[in-house]
Amino acid sequence: MVLNSDTKLFMVALRIIQRTSSGKQATIPGNNHQIAPGKRQAEPPGKGSAVDRGTGGPGSSLRSRVLITVAVVAIVAAAGAILFFARSRGGENPAPQLAATQTVTKTVTVSAGANTTASVPDQGHQRSDVPQVSDIHSVDWATMLGVAPDANSPDAQQKGFLQSVDYHDFTGSGHNDQAVVQVRQVGSDATLDYYVFTVRNGDLKALLQRTGISHGQVKLGPDDASLVETSPVYAAGDPNCCPSNLRNITWTWDSGSGSFIKSHTEIVPGPGAGQ
Repeated sequence: MVLNSDTKLFMVALRIIQRTSSGKQATIPGNNHQIAPGKRQAEPPGKGSAVDRGTGGPGSSLRSRVLITVAVVAIVAAAGAILFFARSRGGENPAPQLAATQTVTKTVTVSAGANTTASVPDQGHQRSDVPQVSDIHSVDWATMLGVAPDANSPDAQQKGFLQSVDYHDFTGSGHNDQAVVQVRQVGSDATLDYYVFTVRNGDLKALLQRTGISHGQVKLGPDDASLVETSPVYAAGDPNCCPSNLRNITWTWDSGSGSFIKSHTEIVPGPGAGQ
């Protein structure tokens, strides 16, 4: 049985009162006998009894027990009043405080294939108010990705800018309903981010995203279902403009997995080869 605080306090007080009120034998230090309750030890000649001296005896013991009982009752009453007041102000278990409101944002999801990342956009290209889309050709890509519309915009240095948008049919649907969107960062690395988007049930879906490619380029592959991503491979002493080699990665649409897969990688001579 679980006892609340009031019951526990009452039981403690009751035990104190019982111990105070009960008569127990007392042992006189230095003697080998005990004195039964209600009896007194004979006094040595010439000395008055405890009652005669007014410093003990049954009457004094009774008064002490009464005073202790009254004190315990007063303590219990005061504790009960305190508990009652505390409960009237909200109880022993006040209601928990509500957590701070959390911001929920709508993000573009990804059908992730091999060697693709699983969320877009990233690196600061993020919108929390992406609307429903009926026609992919009508999307304002700069606004959706949070970048400048072109290289001449005042905020291109800070946000990067929309370099190009091309529409293609990678999935074989018969419609150019996938968008290849390229974003370029301003700086010595001229970093490239690019995405392949489509529309499903009114929502933009990223089929592929590649970000942070230094001096990167991307173009359509020799077939109708691939992209070729090119990035520099520098040798010691190569300037930024003229890498000794180039790395070409081919991303091909795979209808079985419903995603782009890395189908081919090769290293070919670059502008700085042989210099």
